[in-house]
Amino acid sequence: MVITLSILVVVLAVLCIFLYKRQKDAKALHQKQLKKIKREKITEIEEMQLQTAATLEITEEKLLQEKNRELAKAAEEQVALRQLFEEKLLQKNNYINHLLRYKRDKGEILTHTFLSMVKEEFMEKGMLDYDDMIIMGNVFIPHATNVTMEGFNSRQIDHLILMRTGIFMIETKYWAGDVLHGISKRTAKEFSFILDKLFGDIKDADERTIVVKGMSDTDSASEKENALKITRYGDGNPDQQVKKTAGSLYHFLNHENLPCLWVQGILYFGYPQDQNNRLTSFVTNTGDRNPPFISSQEELKGYLEQQANKEPIYSKSDLKAMKELLLRINEIS
Repeated sequence: MVITLSILVVVLAVLCIFLYKRQKDAKALHQKQLKKIKREKITEIEEMQLQTAATLEITEEKLLQEKNRELAKAAEEQVALRQLFEEKLLQKNNYINHLLRYKRDKGEILTHTFLSMVKEEFMEKGMLDYDDMIIMGNVFIPHATNVTMEGFNSRQIDHLILMRTGIFMIETKYWAGDVLHGISKRTAKEFSFILDKLFGDIKDADERTIVVKGMSDTDSASEKENALKITRYGDGNPDQQVKKTAGSLYHFLNHENLPCLWVQGILYFGYPQDQNNRLTSFVTNTGDRNPPFISSQEELKGYLEQQANKEPIYSKSDLKAMKELLLRINEIS
């Protein structure tokens, strides 16, 4: 009985040990399988991450290439548009320059031709060298709204004469008829109502210029003889126009650091005078700084000859620098 019990105990002990070992082995196997599954999942995730990264890199590369192609195409289109714009701008500038060169009325052409003849005569007399007198026609200059040269506009000069003895700008008026220069309500007296009708409400001392001539576009000879045409040119007096333009040139040259002591404006009425075409001046303020008004070619030549005989105040290089600047801003080579 005792032996049987001992054997039973041993068998139970062996069975317990076997079961314990089996459970332990099963647990170890389970842990091993879990680790294997975990490693496989980690490897799978890493592979997916690598694939995703590679896909993103390829996608980004494709997007970058596409973007670069679009940028290159846009740049090419922009260059083409800019070239087209520059071509159109050049054509327009050439057209404008062509107009600026040749947009002159008959009076300006005649005056420019006469000035060239005067220069040749002065050279033949030995009064000056070729570079001592520069004649420029139809010159446009920047006109600023203040002395700091801001708010640019432009002013046109009919004729510009650069001499070593001075700088002169000529405003040519080629007006046929009786020119009443600088007339005011005070000087017009009982005919002041004409100025009121032409210019509106102006002060008694305000000077204006009008042209009176016989009608040439009526139907009958009697109407031509008995009708008059009165014309105004602008709202002010040509003297003020000349002074403002001369002042603009003076400020512009000095702003560009070119020596300019003064610009003398000249008002030139170039239409040949006879019994039907006369100039009458009512101007009262005729100081040295005011523009002289000249009514004939001989008077203009005499004035320029008088100026040419004065002491030089500019060098030839000064005149050359002024000419080059004015040509450059007018874009005329």
